[in-house]
Amino acid sequence: MTDTQSTPRPADSSGPSGFSGWLLVPAFFTVITPWFFGKGGVDVVAAVLSPHMAAAPGPLRAVVWFEAAANAILLAAWIYAIVLMLTRRASFPRLFVVLAVASFAFVAIDTVMSARVLGAGFTADDGVAIARQVAFYLAWIPYMLSSSRVRNTFVR
Repeated sequence: MTDTQSTPRPADSSGPSGFSGWLLVPAFFTVITPWFFGKGGVDVVAAVLSPHMAAAPGPLRAVVWFEAAANAILLAAWIYAIVLMLTRRASFPRLFVVLAVASFAFVAIDTVMSARVLGAGFTADDGVAIARQVAFYLAWIPYMLSSSRVRNTFVR
């Protein structure tokens, strides 16, 4: 094997494997997440193509372009994660963790930037959205890194 190829991890034959149990939650999340970034991307493209965008202040245009780029990158990355998940690649759990952190960072940064540029304060809804993501990731990142089912399912 070359250095660029992933070495398969040994499976624990006595432990659970396959898409069942608690693994279904992050698997479902992985499948639906691209839809959210795709929807966000469509909304941003509509804003970019709006005739009002040319007259928008520079900071607002910068936020919109940041959103467009981040949505496109995260959409492509989560679709790639689906491919790795369905082919049971050993690299999927690590990619899930990286994308979970990147997705959270994007939402947090975008929320703060948008609030500052639009002159709006940080709302309770913003706090709830961020807290919901934190709770989800605090549960599922450790699961993806330490579960025997994950270790036995993603072995290629």
